[in-house]
Amino acid sequence: MISREEMSCKLCSSEKIVELGKVGSKPASVTSDSKLCAVQARAYICRRCRHIQKFNHDDGESATINSVYENYAPHYLSGGNEQLLFPEDQQPRPRTFHVIEKCIKFLPKTGKLLDIGTGNGAVLKSASRLLSEWQLHAFDIVDSHREEVLKIPHVESFFCGKIDDIDQAKYDLIVLWHALEHISSPMEILMKLKDKITDDGYLLVQVPDVQRNPFDLAVIDHYSHFTFKRLAEFVRSLGFVIVADGYEWTHNCLTVLLKKDHPTSEVATAYSCDTEDIKSESCFYWVNETLEYFKCAINNLDYAIFGTGMASIWLLSQLPRPPLFFIDEDNLKSSNKIDNIQIIGPKDLHRGELNIIMPFIKPVAANISGRIKRLYKNCGSYNFVMAEN
Repeated sequence: MISREEMSCKLCSSEKIVELGKVGSKPASVTSDSKLCAVQARAYICRRCRHIQKFNHDDGESATINSVYENYAPHYLSGGNEQLLFPEDQQPRPRTFHVIEKCIKFLPKTGKLLDIGTGNGAVLKSASRLLSEWQLHAFDIVDSHREEVLKIPHVESFFCGKIDDIDQAKYDLIVLWHALEHISSPMEILMKLKDKITDDGYLLVQVPDVQRNPFDLAVIDHYSHFTFKRLAEFVRSLGFVIVADGYEWTHNCLTVLLKKDHPTSEVATAYSCDTEDIKSESCFYWVNETLEYFKCAINNLDYAIFGTGMASIWLLSQLPRPPLFFIDEDNLKSSNKIDNIQIIGPKDLHRGELNIIMPFIKPVAANISGRIKRLYKNCGSYNFVMAEN
């Protein structure tokens, strides 16, 4: 295991790592497949490039991370169906479908796609529909979903193990969909993947945006927590150029479509301290302050939690008593429970008064609550509890 003396930044390799502290007030975190975990997350920041990150210091933490992947159950609350987006001017749609559709105009009509960290094949299911003349290939560190993935139309192979175990072929599009934040050595992996991209090929990356979703700090198996600036500087330092910036495509994620640029001989060393740098560090303090605000807001009152994502489930471990129920717009989740607490849809709310905790930054919470009140008249009188800032 890595010792505190050996810690170096995952993006710039600096040893100027400082511990910010534990995330939350109780010894619990959440896994990236939305399950509670008894190990409390600890956040660190690089004083050189301001990247927020996590490290494992003992066998217990390492074993916890390994068990997450060995028993990974993607999107289990919706029967394996991936998270939906709810665009204002479109029908609800899978997040991968929405993003790949945005990228089609940059891509050739035919090609080879490699999906890194494929899980149960969310990316490949959308690519199969949108890139029907492409050859699709999958890679994951475990093979528990191999048979399911190989049944997806146009999927030709499934690689398992390490990146080096992937064949020597070149790919026209490699996808890192919510994978880069899981990788303890992102620089090494990206350079290996870069060699597998054709000269005119692309790399599509989506990661959580720690500024628009600070609760991501509570996810125990996320090693890196990216701001847009950190992500952009990092990929550029490795010889990529941003072809499309999908910041607006998903309300809580960063999405970039990259191409290979002229290679650099070393990682870029110019990191400036600006407003975003200050905000990146404040994300940690925001999470703990907002948690205390939510505790005070519900006091002894009945409450529900909006959403069933990682932030909502983590709050279940941190608030002084459980909610009456979870509220989710995805109908596929409404028949399920989290820790024996029912998930219901907004249309099923029929209480006179209710406090609804919104585990989002304030602008996102205000947008969602406003839409819910417009779409569901029965929700007009409820108190949507939002972060103070």
